[in-house]
Amino acid sequence: MRESGVIGRSRVWYEADEIEDITADALRQAALWPRPGALAIDIEHLVEVFLGAAVDYGVSCPSAPSGSPNSANRTEWSSAAD
Repeated sequence: MRESGVIGRSRVWYEADEIEDITADALRQAALWPRPGALAIDIEHLVEVFLGAAVDYGVSCPSAPSGSPNSANRTEWSSAAD
């Protein structure tokens, strides 16, 4: 995360290129970087094993207005550190 330019304050978002770098590093560390010709990454292994998250695939989502980011089906997870 880059500094916002204000002394002592940092921004609360990542730029797209930063997300790409973070993701690529995590995939390499987990030995999940796709091989040439492979079209898929085992995301469940990355999240559950490498990142240590507990995933609840059956979670119910609260109602949200149609078209909002929260209206789509989503998976809820928490860090093993929680």
